[in-house]
Amino acid sequence: MKKLKSQIWMRPYGWGVEPPYFAVFRNIFEVAEPVVLRFSYSADERSTLFCDGEAIADGPPRGTPERWFTATVELPLAPGKHVLTARLFAFGYALTAYGQMSVNPGLFVQDESGVLSHDWEYQLCMGCSFANSKTDWGSYAHILTDEAFNWKAVEGEGGEWQKPEYVNDQRPLESTPLPPMRCEEIHNYRQCGPFFCFDDYVCVYGDYIFSGTGEVRLRWAEPGYDAPTP
Repeated sequence: MKKLKSQIWMRPYGWGVEPPYFAVFRNIFEVAEPVVLRFSYSADERSTLFCDGEAIADGPPRGTPERWFTATVELPLAPGKHVLTARLFAFGYALTAYGQMSVNPGLFVQDESGVLSHDWEYQLCMGCSFANSKTDWGSYAHILTDEAFNWKAVEGEGGEWQKPEYVNDQRPLESTPLPPMRCEEIHNYRQCGPFFCFDDYVCVYGDYIFSGTGEVRLRWAEPGYDAPTP
């Protein structure tokens, strides 16, 4: 398992940038022939990566300050101009998910194919605010947008782009043992009243055992029986 130390991370420039914030980093590059783009990445707190506007990765898997994980992306590319972007979320202690740790927010990208440009840029996404999640399982904050929000940022367009700050981060980086997670749009479902029914759906059901007197309130659960609709 590959381990790295003292790697260069990118961060929004300036001491005044503190969580919560939402930033997008971009790298514009061009290839003359078909190639495979390969790079390792990590983020603090979390990042979603896009190539030419299409999501290609999300992560990294959560670790600890002593074992911060990296993930690897391999992507075939056709000749021409391309844009790699990374959407970085840094919510801070009060707004982040329960299982998310943080050392110092930023983005780490190590190009292993020699394809990416050395010129990275970023923009802080304005026109948005953050609200606590109301779910019981401690997910990330909700992002509320207004008319000033730049929806084209993940495509590397619009807004104001500037050079990031480069920082030597001392945390140990370790390649994740997990395979890449799939991101697939599900089309094969039908709505039956308040239920969404899937022909091919896998989930985990809760197993509850109660005794004695009193009251138990479940705010959320999967359907409690095999056939929720007639």
